Amino acid sequence: AEGAQSLVLDVKFGNGAFMKTARQARKLARELVAVGNNYGLNTAALLTDMNQPLGIAVGNALEVKEAISCLRGEGCPKDLMDVTLAVGALMLKLSGITKSVVDGKRMLIGSINSGRALERFAHWIDAQGGNPKVVENLGLLPKAPVVTVVKSDASGWVDDIDTYRLGMLAVKLGAGTLELDGEVDHAVGMRILVKRGDRIEKEEILAEVHARSKSDAQFAEKEILESILIAEEPTRPRKPIMNAITQYGERRFLWGLDII
Repeated sequence: AEGAQSLVLDVKFGNGAFMKTARQARKLARELVAVGNNYGLNTAALLTDMNQPLGIAVGNALEVKEAISCLRGEGCPKDLMDVTLAVGALMLKLSGITKSVVDGKRMLIGSINSGRALERFAHWIDAQGGNPKVVENLGLLPKAPVVTVVKSDASGWVDDIDTYRLGMLAVKLGAGTLELDGEVDHAVGMRILVKRGDRIEKEEILAEVHARSKSDAQFAEKEILESILIAEEPTRPRKPIMNAITQYGERRFLWGLDII
């Protein structure tokens, strides 16, 4: 943003990110942080994991609905809230608004609980020509005509999720485009309801598909089943945030640890 004095970057790594490995993301983040601080912009970065979707929703209206639900305090996915609070709390500390990242987290949670965060979001929508009433009525968001569920064909533990393949599936459904002037269908997408390490039973629902046609939904079901690997042995869950990088160096991101 023009006139900004501080900047926090969310540099992602994994199969769903531009940087496929943590090493690549670390190199990029360090260079970006150095450039920003060298030019007088107080800059920091978080290394975050994109080896599985962040949150549950994939698709425009579905993601807006999820964001509004988080700001309402109505069942936000933990990984999404963790990353959001971390980026926001780090920004508050860099900007000198709070004395610590933990204080910033408290301030952000207070803003959500009081309704002020949702109110500001409505102002942003209004300022960009949208309908701010959507924060009170999610029914105003576009809806896909076909909604189906994807059930697991095996019992076990979620071992891996091909996030890149799911992203390309979203494009094929119409939720994204590979063309600069391509059209985007704001209603379609999917909700991936599992995370790495989750225990799954056969016939348990793994995902929802929001599609424009039955044929699109059937194609998406096959792609999702092939994108989520179910193993016979337990798998360790993934943490959404790895490290924080500032002008003072790199440290593991842990709440309560003074990283700046």
